[in-house]
Amino acid sequence: HIVVLLLSFTLFAFAIENSNTLYKKANELYENAKYKQAADKYSQIIKNDPGFAKAYYGLGSVYYAQKKFKLAIRWYRKAIEKHNKFQQAYEWLGNSYVKIGDYTKAMRNWKKSLKINPYNNNVKQQVEIFSKKAYSQQKHINSIIQSALKLKKKGCPEKAIEVLENNIKKYPESTKLTFALSRMYFEQRKLKKTLNCWNNLLKSKKTLRLTDLMQTNDTVESY
Repeated sequence: HIVVLLLSFTLFAFAIENSNTLYKKANELYENAKYKQAADKYSQIIKNDPGFAKAYYGLGSVYYAQKKFKLAIRWYRKAIEKHNKFQQAYEWLGNSYVKIGDYTKAMRNWKKSLKINPYNNNVKQQVEIFSKKAYSQQKHINSIIQSALKLKKKGCPEKAIEVLENNIKKYPESTKLTFALSRMYFEQRKLKKTLNCWNNLLKSKKTLRLTDLMQTNDTVESY
């Protein structure tokens, strides 16, 4: 039993050392803008050592540098799934959301980053710069939903759906817009489209608070 335990420990230590060595090489490639080779190294680490959170972060950074911000978001999220106190991943996830125009989610992730490291001045500055933009954006999204509801009330549900569909192209990450559209689809018995909306909401892996999604004059009981 002691031999088996020692062997297991040795293999585990070797895996950690190997991952760290590969990670250093991947970072060198990244710093020299050799993004394809860096991505291959980070992917190799993930294949051999799926719990190595920094490799997911590295892939996020590769895609961010290539201006592939939606892919960057995907990999920064995975890094956080592996290590939920990963301050830099929250910071750069926020930066990525800014690049696709989602200031609300950028603010949410920067604030999580500051909870872990409240002394990060770069993140503090970002929060200060974008807080008003995030508020204005959320206000605009609410006004879009209200416009769609008015159209529906006037007996123009298809126009209401069109308004929401057009604006989701502008704010693809907005859970409020997606939820509002799913309700419109459901009311018009567009069930496949309703399910697509809900699949997108579930893929976001975000906790949905009912009070955030409720529309004017809604009550909790109505759900």
